[in-house]
Amino acid sequence: MKISASIYSDKKRPLSEVIEDLVNHQVDLLHVDCNDDLSVFEDIKSIRKMCDLPIDLHIITEQPSKYYQLLEENPVEYVTFQYEDLKEELVIPKTITGKKGIAVITPTSVDIFEEYNTFDFILIMATIPGQSGGKFDTINFSKIREFRNKYPGKSIHVDGGVNAEVSFILRNMGVTSSVSGSYLFNAPSIGDALMSLTKRDVESHYSVSDFMIPIKEAPHVRMNDLTFANVLKSIESGKLGFTVIVDENGNRKD
Repeated sequence: MKISASIYSDKKRPLSEVIEDLVNHQVDLLHVDCNDDLSVFEDIKSIRKMCDLPIDLHIITEQPSKYYQLLEENPVEYVTFQYEDLKEELVIPKTITGKKGIAVITPTSVDIFEEYNTFDFILIMATIPGQSGGKFDTINFSKIREFRNKYPGKSIHVDGGVNAEVSFILRNMGVTSSVSGSYLFNAPSIGDALMSLTKRDVESHYSVSDFMIPIKEAPHVRMNDLTFANVLKSIESGKLGFTVIVDENGNRKD
């Protein structure tokens, strides 16, 4: 799983110093939050002069079209628009390069991705957009599973509340990239935080029920449909290597 460092989460140092530190520690991506602020592109221009790390741009705006020319003039590797704030149709011109994504907050269903199924990824906001240091909402574990089942060929990015224990779960769920801000910059060092986010096995205070697959989401076969062929079909379509046998009420048969 790649780590996208939220560059504006470090309030104590100038941008140039933050970028230099992240480059030296070989972070994967630079996450740039744009809360309807066109001046962000001046920072992007500066970053391009400092390094060649991929830029992960998250734009929150009612009018995405006013950013199109800037994106053409200042290409980024990843650009995401926040779904809930859109007041006009989001049609990104083909002249804009880089991978495209749509971001959704916790209450928004991943079903909206059907409108943007030509995009490359979804960004699941697990806390309130724009707020640093928030707590990860565990309902997003089920959203990740749901999206993976519906759109297996698409990537999943996560932003908000990603610390070492959340990261450990996310990377085992197959998340492609996660944004880290306050956790990354409040650690004793960026290098130590990156090790915890990407490599270390971490003791978790979450319960298994927070991220386990419930029976209703697991591949299953009802007793009255129990045949060898149906079991094999369920295992194959479920892509988990098993299926669950349930009774007519959906309860597991032991």
